[in-house]
Amino acid sequence: MTPSDLMQRVDNIGLMEDADLPELARLLEPISFTKGQILVREGKRAPATFIVIEGEVQVEKALPGKRGRVLVSAIRHGDWIGCVSLLDQQEATASVVAISDGLALAMNRADFETLRSNNSAMSMRFGRTIMAGLAQQLVRVNQTVVGLRAALEQR
Repeated sequence: MTPSDLMQRVDNIGLMEDADLPELARLLEPISFTKGQILVREGKRAPATFIVIEGEVQVEKALPGKRGRVLVSAIRHGDWIGCVSLLDQQEATASVVAISDGLALAMNRADFETLRSNNSAMSMRFGRTIMAGLAQQLVRVNQTVVGLRAALEQR
């Protein structure tokens, strides 16, 4: 299947317009992932940004002074991952781990930078799409934190 075919599986590609999709598809490469695979590693720069097409992944964070990791957030079908590291060009603040086999579309760093530096209306819509996705993920993380805080206060 082509990236264009795979993008049809995503109900909401954000704020992109139909006319943007062929160009966006040209920049995306289908990748398969397997259960347990680390797509983004905490402390390393993300190799790409990914949109999840099939399967399940989750964000995990190392606990200070501990060997274990804690679940931060489940990633939904159609969510972009690896964006923060690409946007700020810093190491990833968390890992993204596959909890099932699946499929994603990946945009490598060079293509991401090319698209981002292009001042076209499409690049602006793509940037807003990424930010809207990150905002939705932040809302879910905040809801988790509030739930955890409430549970701790009831002890």
